[in-house]
Amino acid sequence: MAEPKNGHVIESSLGFSIWLPDGWEIAEVLEEAEDVAKEAKAEFERWRTAWMSNLSQEDRELITWGSEVGPGRLLSLLEGLEPNGRAVIEAGGGLSVITVNTYSDPEASRAARAFVLLTVLSERQKDSLRTEPLELLTAYLRIESEDPGSPEIEISRYQLKRPLDAISFYAAAKPSQSALSQGKRPSHVYLIDGMEAIRFYCQFAGEPARKAFFYFAAADTIGWQFDCWADTSHFDRLKPIFIQITESFQRSS
Repeated sequence: MAEPKNGHVIESSLGFSIWLPDGWEIAEVLEEAEDVAKEAKAEFERWRTAWMSNLSQEDRELITWGSEVGPGRLLSLLEGLEPNGRAVIEAGGGLSVITVNTYSDPEASRAARAFVLLTVLSERQKDSLRTEPLELLTAYLRIESEDPGSPEIEISRYQLKRPLDAISFYAAAKPSQSALSQGKRPSHVYLIDGMEAIRFYCQFAGEPARKAFFYFAAADTIGWQFDCWADTSHFDRLKPIFIQITESFQRSS
């Protein structure tokens, strides 16, 4: 693509060049290997410990009982029964309120509650395991601007265990669903430096005033992730600039 005006091209030690508008500069560069799958597993264990500590003793005992009985047996206890109400599980751990069916039969209510608790655990663990194709996070670069919308671009380079296409890389590297308040699934494939790329829009639950879109691009066993952040009220204005910057990305030959 033609080089945009009113800016400058920077050559990064991470093996690429990129165009930046005037007033945008590199704020941080890191080159160190992080075992992504190992960190994801550790993060799950930290979440699990915190989440379990927020549950009542009764619910913790239900998880133990449900694990011993098994999901299939729990569901069989509910066969043919109609719920008579809903109950709320006080959980925390960054989760929205969990509700569960109740039944006139106390044993059925226990089974339904245990099944929901086990499902939450299983889904969170499954989410952490999706990072398996990511071998190492090898480099990170952050770009900032003094624009009133507080824009930031983070570029991360991954060493992959095997060649991945853009969709597979996106599935492995995307933010955890539990951390998002909203996310728009990608529907198009874009090109960045000849690589197919997925664009994903999202907003994080803990940062309601910030909005982001991510690009995920991969070639052979190297994956590139571009995180573009801005204050929500300025995001639409800054979006074309984010796209212009990320699409100017070129790997060094």
